[in-house]
Amino acid sequence: MIPDSVVKSSVFLGLRILFLCSFLFVACTGDPEAKKREHYQKGLEYLAKKDLSAAVIELRNAIKIDPKYTEAHYQLGKVYLEKLEAARASEELQKALDQGLSPEEISIPLARAYILQGDYEKAEKLVDGNSQKETAEVLDVLGSLSMGREDLKSAKGYFEKALQLNPKLVSARANLGQVYALENNFEKAKQTFEEALKTDDKSLQTLYALGDLYVREKRYDEAISKYNQILQIDSSQLLAQVRLASLYLDQKNYEEVLKLSGKMRKLYPSSAEGYYYKGAALFQQGNVDGSIPELQRALKFNTKHVGAHYFLGLAQYSKGNAQQAAHEMQAVLNANPSVLGARFMLTLLNLQLNQFKEAIQYGEELIQQDPSNAMAHNLLGRAYMGDRQFDKALAQFEKALEIDPKFATTYANLGTYYVSTGKPKEAIEEYQSALKIKPEWVEARVSLILTYLGQKDFDKALAECENGLKTEPKNVVLLNLKGVAYVGKNELESAKEQFKQALEIDPQLLSAHLNLADLYTKTGEKEKAFEHYQRVLDQDPGNQAALAAIGQLLEKGKEAEILKRYEAAVQKKRSPETLLLLAQLYLKIGRVDDAIQTTQEAINLNPESPSPAKYEILGLAYKLKQNYQKALSELNELVRLQPKSPVGYNYLGDIYLQTGRFNEAATAFKKSLELNPNQPLIALQLLLAQQKYEEAIKEIQLEIKNKPNEVGFLNLLGMAYLFSKDFESARATFEKVLEIKPDSTDAQLNLARLYTMRKEPDKAIEYYQDVLDTGSIPAQTVARVELGKLKEQVGKVDEAIQEYQAATQQGKSLQSFVALIQAYLRKGDFDEAVKTAREATRLYPDQPPAYEMLGRSYAAKGDYESAALAFEELKKLLPQHPLGYNLLASTYLALRKYDQAAQELEGSLKINPKQLESKALLARVYLTQDNSAKAIQTAQEVISMEPNNPVGYNLLGEIYRQKKDYAAALSNFEKAVSLDPKSAVGYFNIGSIYLIQNKSPQAIQQFEKAIELNPKYAAAYVSLGQAHEKSGNRDRAIESYSRALALDENSALALNNLAWLYAESNQNIDQALNFAQKARALAPQSGDIADTLGWVHYQRGEYDKAVKVLTEAIQLSPEHPTIHYHLGLAYYKLGQKNDALRALKKSLSFPQDFPEKDLAKKLVAELESSR
Repeated sequence: MIPDSVVKSSVFLGLRILFLCSFLFVACTGDPEAKKREHYQKGLEYLAKKDLSAAVIELRNAIKIDPKYTEAHYQLGKVYLEKLEAARASEELQKALDQGLSPEEISIPLARAYILQGDYEKAEKLVDGNSQKETAEVLDVLGSLSMGREDLKSAKGYFEKALQLNPKLVSARANLGQVYALENNFEKAKQTFEEALKTDDKSLQTLYALGDLYVREKRYDEAISKYNQILQIDSSQLLAQVRLASLYLDQKNYEEVLKLSGKMRKLYPSSAEGYYYKGAALFQQGNVDGSIPELQRALKFNTKHVGAHYFLGLAQYSKGNAQQAAHEMQAVLNANPSVLGARFMLTLLNLQLNQFKEAIQYGEELIQQDPSNAMAHNLLGRAYMGDRQFDKALAQFEKALEIDPKFATTYANLGTYYVSTGKPKEAIEEYQSALKIKPEWVEARVSLILTYLGQKDFDKALAECENGLKTEPKNVVLLNLKGVAYVGKNELESAKEQFKQALEIDPQLLSAHLNLADLYTKTGEKEKAFEHYQRVLDQDPGNQAALAAIGQLLEKGKEAEILKRYEAAVQKKRSPETLLLLAQLYLKIGRVDDAIQTTQEAINLNPESPSPAKYEILGLAYKLKQNYQKALSELNELVRLQPKSPVGYNYLGDIYLQTGRFNEAATAFKKSLELNPNQPLIALQLLLAQQKYEEAIKEIQLEIKNKPNEVGFLNLLGMAYLFSKDFESARATFEKVLEIKPDSTDAQLNLARLYTMRKEPDKAIEYYQDVLDTGSIPAQTVARVELGKLKEQVGKVDEAIQEYQAATQQGKSLQSFVALIQAYLRKGDFDEAVKTAREATRLYPDQPPAYEMLGRSYAAKGDYESAALAFEELKKLLPQHPLGYNLLASTYLALRKYDQAAQELEGSLKINPKQLESKALLARVYLTQDNSAKAIQTAQEVISMEPNNPVGYNLLGEIYRQKKDYAAALSNFEKAVSLDPKSAVGYFNIGSIYLIQNKSPQAIQQFEKAIELNPKYAAAYVSLGQAHEKSGNRDRAIESYSRALALDENSALALNNLAWLYAESNQNIDQALNFAQKARALAPQSGDIADTLGWVHYQRGEYDKAVKVLTEAIQLSPEHPTIHYHLGLAYYKLGQKNDALRALKKSLSFPQDFPEKDLAKKLVAELESSR
């Protein structure tokens, strides 16, 4: 049951709700016409009272009820005009006009709205129809148009005439006051504004004009009063808030600025101004981090806000972000080129960024805008100095002195100018002049002290430090410099005291830590030195001075510790500079690949940087890897960037000297000495490069008299003795080096080379082993390669390969890969050669030798297609070198692609027409193409190039031999022998003619002569064997072929002929099979060699295998009757008589005779009779 009280309460509540609903119903169903008129009337009342914001609200309410309420739009437009909101005013007035309001009635206020927006053309069109009426309002508008176009005389006439017609027209009087202000008649302007305010003390136009006049007169408090008065009339006036904020900002009244910025952000959240003034105030209060986001928000709402860009630029400058600061200042100039501060900052910023040409451009523009600005001339002078235009710099500083003879900065800049131009005395005078004007200026005093220190005038430097410390006894910069001066005087304990005192005051002072560490290094206290360098790196992980100094402290056995510190420091601050320092350390301890990789990381961080250091590191790294081509490429870039430094030329000369390119070495050393004649070591290396060994020895001995234990000179002396073949003196000199410096790898390597040259391999190996025990990785790699070559010389091929393998794994130098591949090729291990060459191309994808060796390895294996691909890559890498073309030509010849071979050789000869071998090969190609005329012509060109060289005559003889003109061939071969009687080739060629002519005794005589001249002439032994074979001297033939194989185990012809002889006699048949199979592997395209293998199988009773191989032989040589005969015999043995008969008949179908022809006929007859 519900209590009565609750029921009563419910009834009462229901009645109240019913009453309220009834009230709402009546309100909602009121007359809209009455409501809009009510709002409209209230709006007019508020306008009359100058309560403009209230007027706006009422008139907008009226328009909301009736959007076509013309009078309301008209009056709202007039209110907006009073509020000076011209865009809104023109919008409402235009609506009133569109809705039918008389143009005469609306044209004047609408014209005023357009004038306030600067659209004079539209305003003029509106008043054209009213210009004849000459009402006060029309004259006021015409005056405003004239004033906007800077015709002040006409404007004044219109305003005065308007006031004659209507003395109470406030806008005309305010405008007249503005004309007086523009004429700089401030008193008359003020008087006129005050008269206007007597008529209407709430005229916003007049109050703004008067406030602006007070600003021009620097009567800021009165200006503030007027702007505040505006806000009392209309609190929403953004312009008044902006002008107040600007004045408060200039007065450093940041509290008021922040209050105003808060109001602006609240009233106008999409306006840039509130955010701008907050950001500007925070910046000037020192809250740089807080200012940046506010200024960025301002620019979000107005991307062309000059003030926001300017303060954001200053904020970025304060943060050390010079590039971003320059970007913002440029945006200021883009929006308003007349802002001197932005141009000033751009000059300064470009100076800091070392962009001197840009700094000059901005500095010159700055001076054009403000020619009497002494600071601008100073900045431009500094920019010219940076660009090394010293005369122009001096002219700017002198101009600055003309403008202001007491401007201390100019004297300081002149001091810097004289230091830069090598005139320290004049610099000192200028710094002293700066200090006379401004004795408290520490920077000028520091520059003076540094100049004294540069002149090694340590006493005067100390005196200046003392002068500065009298007024600033705790100035750590001066204390630090005082320590430096004591170091110069070698008063090391006093120096320590100063550095320590500076660090007591400022424990974070990096320069004092560095100086103290350097001092400890000098006194041998390396642990203390490390401690202070580490403190520097703790504060500044990428400090280059500390990293470089630690690298210099590198000691044997401490590499890991120092490297750990380095890597930790670089990890904290990875920059191109720190990475390059780490790369230098890697290079120093022999980790060459790490040095290259780290340098590449530095380059990737800043690819556009023209840093010479990266080219120096890469050049030295590739030199250590013996990749001389790439080393030279990098060092040439170093020279290009530093053409006036001898360093790059010295490196180049060293490589050229090492690689035997003496002329180029001499050129490089000469250039270095031109740049710096005071380089005795380089002067001596130049003598070595010029191969003036006796003179070099004398000069080096003179140097050694003064410096008897200078290892560099002693090593150079040993090299001079070595080059001049004075092995004993060289040995004694290098041994002296090792007495002074037992771990000198240069001396160890040179002694090893010396003993190699003296054919004392055991002693050479001993010194190579010393390098392997104590040397750096690059030195060990060199030692292993040279040791491998030595072991190959003494016949220890497998041991040599082991050394090369270790070198490739350890140092991965290209030279070690080349040596290993060549060893595999000499051993006949073609698969390993290819495998190693492929690895070389992976590691060195841009190095020609890698592709050259890959191509040669494939060619040795008989894979000419793959060889051609490798040589194509070689040609791409060396498009202007004939090597790739020549190797491709040889490969195409092996593939019987004669047209392509000819094309490559022709390309090679275009690059270098003087290549006799290439031209000779081209002639042979023409011969292969049956173009004997062109072959003869090319051979004759070879002869004309070098008439006394037998090459051309031998070539011409070969061509005639091919043409079967044996008399002409013999004549040319004999001419070749007459030109070079000690050349085995000529006798061999003569022998070949006699062999063809079946003159075996004469042929044997010539081949034996060739062998006498060249006992290792394998081809001559093969031909001698053929001659003995034709003479019927089988044993002598076998002996000759065997001698050929001993010299060249891969001689396919010798293997084939031996196999044939063994097979024919059915002796050594297993050996015959081995020889025939190897010959087939070496020459898979030869039908004759395939025939031999098939015949060996036949003689071994392996008829199935014989058929298979002989069928392949016929495919290679289809018109060779003997092969068809052999195939017939094999079929016969297998009982396949029809196949045998067909093969035998085929052998007889050819026109030429062959030794087995009668036997073939006999067997054919037998087979036919048995059918």
